[in-house]
Amino acid sequence: MPNIEATIYQERDIKFGQLTSTSFEELSYDLLLKFQFHSLIWRQGGADKGRDIEAKRTINDAMVNPFDEKWFVECKRRENIKVENLSEKVEWAKAERANHLLIIVSSYLTQGTREWLKKIGANVSFKIHVIEGKLLKKILLKFPDILLKYFGGDHVELIQEMARQWTIYDILPEPKALYALYNNLDLGKLSSLQLAFLWFAFAHKSEELDEFCRSRDLPEIFQESIIPFPELIPFLKANATSSYPIMGKAIRDKFEIGNPIGVAWSQEAHEGFCFASVHLKISKTERLQAVLIRDKKQLDVYIALGKNNKGWGW
Repeated sequence: MPNIEATIYQERDIKFGQLTSTSFEELSYDLLLKFQFHSLIWRQGGADKGRDIEAKRTINDAMVNPFDEKWFVECKRRENIKVENLSEKVEWAKAERANHLLIIVSSYLTQGTREWLKKIGANVSFKIHVIEGKLLKKILLKFPDILLKYFGGDHVELIQEMARQWTIYDILPEPKALYALYNNLDLGKLSSLQLAFLWFAFAHKSEELDEFCRSRDLPEIFQESIIPFPELIPFLKANATSSYPIMGKAIRDKFEIGNPIGVAWSQEAHEGFCFASVHLKISKTERLQAVLIRDKKQLDVYIALGKNNKGWGW
């Protein structure tokens, strides 16, 4: 089954200024792993001998046996990068006989630095590569897990952990945690999977959540709406990519699962395999359905929007 979890981050959400120099180096380390660099050494603290990270990359050539190249990686989280910020790094790459010097910066090189590197690159035995902030953001957008780790914030990470606990241990979050999320979330930062999981968790725990609020003299957060967490609706609709209704007749017959409107439920079809669904009428002409399918500790999500009265499937 396809996993349609995808980031909805945009370039403007990637704010390198909120990272420390150390966390920017760690981000670069994680990114290198995505591109099959190995034997990474992160030189934290003290003299770094001209590189923040040292790594190897295996080259597979059709004519000869695979061989490793040595990469020095310099990470700079600062406003602009001048010649004096890099000259020592170039000298160390020469001395240590690196094959490549990769410079990753959060902002940009000054024009003088760019011209200097071009001249130096023509007279050294190694190749010099530069990834400036604009390009770095485009690369990072391909890796939702890295964006979540460094730019998602604590509450987005909490949702990810909640979804993991339900996927592996069949444990849904408690009302106190859901209430905290409701009051702190930036819904625009959530992926399809996170949105669908939240909707199911809030719908499934709605009575417990109401009791939690009453017992602490807190306002019942959904008292004016029959739809749990109505603020999620625009984001769920924007992430609807599946055909409506989800779970056609063949699937329903195979697992003896209905597809009724107006409910949130979960049902074990067999060991390690579970359907969870929220299926609601959200207007006179629209019905929204989110289905989470948990199979062998993997979680997939399907979101569908129906806009007419044909083929509701219930």
